[in-house]
Amino acid sequence: MPHGIVKWFDHERGAGLVAQSGGGPDVLAYRSAIQGAEGARTLLSGESVSFNLVEDFEGIRAENIYRLRPQDRSPS
Repeated sequence: MPHGIVKWFDHERGAGLVAQSGGGPDVLAYRSAIQGAEGARTLLSGESVSFNLVEDFEGIRAENIYRLRPQDRSPS
């Protein structure tokens, strides 16, 4: 499963960008794709996440986004 770092996330619009850890294009991240969130579904800049990549008419986006705990992060 790919992972990356949240570059930015607009809490009002519910969308942002994630930089892939292995390189490649940044991917769109939508509030609806955030999993395991208690309360508000949002992401913070600099947060580590894992996700599935999906390509559609908007480009590449992240689906099934999960926050990574520090011990879950793989070395870059």
